[in-house]
Amino acid sequence: IRQGHLVVIHLPRSVTWIACVLGLVKIGAVYLPLDPAFPEERKRLLLEHSRAPFMVEWDDASKFLRVKSLQQGNPFVLSQEALYVIFT
Repeated sequence: IRQGHLVVIHLPRSVTWIACVLGLVKIGAVYLPLDPAFPEERKRLLLEHSRAPFMVEWDDASKFLRVKSLQQGNPFVLSQEALYVIFT
């Protein structure tokens, strides 16, 4: 994950969520919050339309956060001025 990459944060609002946001802001990445409580169809549409290359989520098996690659190849880069992406 580098400056300008769009990263989905698929976590409930928590201290961990805040730490992820701060880490992404620190490296200049752009975040897209995706609440795990959203209906599956809504989450699928947001992931499809955002074309985000990475997603941070909780791994129940290891009890750690993991970064999941969502796209193959070179991820596109957003403006260095962007902070987050919100779908309404």
